[in-house]
Formats: sequence, structure tokens, C-alpha cells
Amino acid sequence: NNESKCRKLTKSTVVGKAKVMSYEDIVEAQAKRAAKDTAKEAIKGKRGRKRKNPAPAGTKAKKARKSEAEVAADEIAASGMESHCSVL
Repeated sequence: NNESKCRKLTKSTVVGKAKVMSYEDIVEAQAKRAAKDTAKEAIKGKRGRKRKNPAPAGTKAKKARKSEAEVAADEIAASGMESHCSVL
């Protein structure tokens, strides 16, 4: 039975002062309140430390790493010693 938990967790928003309001006034006050909250959140910003090197806007494709055997074979081929050396 979660009714009490839900009731405690739901946050009530204060729309206006203690006065009789029509439905239109309530809707208008809610819109003003929502605009004010979004403006407050925009000013507040993110929490936490800033990164030294922020991630670039475009995503880079990851390079595939060569295995050690492939790197060694490339070095042997570059030095011209294929007939003398091999990589197992």
C-alpha cells in the first residue's frame, strides 16, 4: 500500500496568496510559476567541477588499435628484414 508514500513525496506548489481564484487565474499563475522555475534552473547551471578539456561537439570515430603482433610485423616489413625475422 503505497498511498502514504506517494502523498508524502508529492510536492505541493504554491500558486498564489490566500484568496479566492478562478480557474483561469490558477492556470495563469501556474504558467508564471513554471516560467520562473525554468529561468531559475537556467541561471543555476550544472553542479560539479568543470572539465579542463570539454568534449568536442562532434563525435569522433574511435580508432581500432592494432595488436602487438601486427605492429611488430609492420616494423619488420618497414626495416626490410622479412626474410630474416618473423612474428609468431
